[in-house]
Amino acid sequence: MEKQIHICPIKRFYLLAAQMKAPVAAVLCTNGRIDAGKLAGIHYLHLSFADVTDDTRQDAFRMEQALQIRAFLDAATAATELYFCCDSGESRSAALAAAWTHYCGGDEMKIWKNIRYHPNELVYYLQSRACDLPITREDAREFAAYNRSLFHKAILKQRT
Repeated sequence: MEKQIHICPIKRFYLLAAQMKAPVAAVLCTNGRIDAGKLAGIHYLHLSFADVTDDTRQDAFRMEQALQIRAFLDAATAATELYFCCDSGESRSAALAAAWTHYCGGDEMKIWKNIRYHPNELVYYLQSRACDLPITREDAREFAAYNRSLFHKAILKQRT
């Protein structure tokens, strides 16, 4: 069964959670606290890490977290919808959704080409590796540079 993949800010997910009917699994990545009371009946994993690409920082995304996400989502067999949420719904969550889309055989380039998203290259790289995908750190950098170039072209187009 194909799963629908969604990317959104955590605050929006709280609003959606009250209306969700389908089996849902969610990965919530933030340094902030999670309001578990708003997530009753939702199968979720909360991981705390910063939106940084410097893997030497103590609060950066780690391979252990990427492996936790893979185990969590691999076990969420009943879920028909997967949500990836971070504070703004555009960097950490987009990177996780891109890697997971690739892992599931989908077209992750839809996310990289979407200028609303700015996938975090470190998060994408580590999650891809945790999913045994043949992605190098340089691949992740190139995808991120491509995404930035599309964003800048769109900004320039708006100005003219």
